[in-house]
Amino acid sequence: MEERDCEPCMSRRELLAGIAAGTVAAALPLAEGAEAAPAKAHWVEVGKGTEFTATPKLVKAAGHPVFIVRDAKHHLHAISGKCTHRGCTVGWEASAHKFHCPCHGAEFSEAGKVEHGPAQKPLPVVQVHEMHGKVSVNIAGLM
Repeated sequence: MEERDCEPCMSRRELLAGIAAGTVAAALPLAEGAEAAPAKAHWVEVGKGTEFTATPKLVKAAGHPVFIVRDAKHHLHAISGKCTHRGCTVGWEASAHKFHCPCHGAEFSEAGKVEHGPAQKPLPVVQVHEMHGKVSVNIAGLM
């Protein structure tokens, strides 16, 4: 190995360590949940409007479980049926008015809010629209 002539000179190992540290530091905002660009809409038809009532109905939208319900004002609402803990499909418990995960016991309100863990995040709301008697959901945020 050759001797260094000056104090500010950097060894190859120090240079590589600095590059690695800079790469990790640059990635931190992404790892900490910085918002990504919004996904393009991906609408999937899931049924006829007459199929959806005040009782949440589970449908598969391109393989993604989604619950759709019609409120008292006849507006449709949709929520992901995939538990935010480990990805199991939740079920609707009509007697308790809750979504329940059969895998680890998480419970969610009608609006998807966590009521009992281990899940920490709510069930995502899914965009839904009805046109010409057909109901579609936007699964872009579920992919």
